[in-house]
Amino acid sequence: MKALPIEALTELEIKQRHLKTYRAMLQRRLLLMMLVLPGIVVQAQVAQEDSLALVALYQATDGANWSDHTNWLTGPVAQWFGVGVAGDRVNHLDLNANGLTGQIPVEIGDLTGLTTLKLGSNRGLTGQIPVEVGNLTSLTELNLWFSDLTGQIPTELSHLTHLTYLNLWNNGLTGQIPAALSHLTHLTFLNLDQNDLTGEIPAALGMLPSLTFLSLSHNDLTGEVPAELGNLSTLHKLSFRDNRLIGTLPLSLTNLSMLDTFFFDDTRLCVPSEEAFRAWLLAIPLLTVPEEICIPTALETPTELPSAYTLQPNYPNPFNPQTTIRYGLPQATTLRLVVFDAMGRRVRVLVDDRPSPGWHEVVFDASHLPSGVYFYRLEAGSFQATGKMLLVK
Repeated sequence: MKALPIEALTELEIKQRHLKTYRAMLQRRLLLMMLVLPGIVVQAQVAQEDSLALVALYQATDGANWSDHTNWLTGPVAQWFGVGVAGDRVNHLDLNANGLTGQIPVEIGDLTGLTTLKLGSNRGLTGQIPVEVGNLTSLTELNLWFSDLTGQIPTELSHLTHLTYLNLWNNGLTGQIPAALSHLTHLTFLNLDQNDLTGEIPAALGMLPSLTFLSLSHNDLTGEVPAELGNLSTLHKLSFRDNRLIGTLPLSLTNLSMLDTFFFDDTRLCVPSEEAFRAWLLAIPLLTVPEEICIPTALETPTELPSAYTLQPNYPNPFNPQTTIRYGLPQATTLRLVVFDAMGRRVRVLVDDRPSPGWHEVVFDASHLPSGVYFYRLEAGSFQATGKMLLVK
């Protein structure tokens, strides 16, 4: 049928043609705004790759049985439970403790606008951490704690150079701690507790200048503590608890002047004999040490007669439950050696006698006493001296 010239059209026909054109335009726009999935129509408020990645996560982790999947796969993406959107990108995903099971899909790496990713406390979440997580270079927080993830920590996590918080606590992760994590120079929190990590602590972790929390407890780490950890001057908590670590704690740890929590119980680590180290250790408010504290070399008993009254530091210190106190007398005299608690109450008289000149040792057994700070005072004639010791059970 030949089209009529516009002049030949009635006013009604012109309006009908305009309406038809307008409807076609609306349909094209609607198609552009709709993301068609198998059996599901989802309004696309975000980039298509983000929508597809979220759907892949839902399907791979049994989304229909999550504790809360409000609005997922229906309605605007910005209204899906746990999802935050900025512009056309997903920037926040928090599905902690939401009953996820299955594995994290590789498509998670397409959410490159994410700054926060929280999939922790989902005990049914298994498999490896996808290396594609390393694509999320805008992340500041990665929280995958208390799940059943396995395999090695991907070295690709070192690409997340904006990361300040990394929590992989209580999974089944194996292999060595990647030295490349030292690239995360903005990191303030690193928790690798309760995994099955092996090998030595990388010295490169001492290159994390902003770190305030470092916990490596309950793994199978071996070797010595690297001296480089003494560079972590902003550290508040440090834990090596329950590992197969050996050797003497490095003197460089005394640089950690802000440390208020230090755990190294259930290890074979030794306390240096230097008085400065022990004084630093005693000043830490929250401290746990091995039941049998290792001193690298016990203090040798001098052979010469002391030239003055002397009270030496007890060793080991901290201790549990026994420690040895040594004193020297240039001449025989009446002597008292008494132990007090932190409130100044007398808890034990160790010596009340007139010992002969020379060096003497006495063992203080605190099996019946609670953990805490204790003081021991030596009185010999006009001579008085006091020492400080820490019982840690």
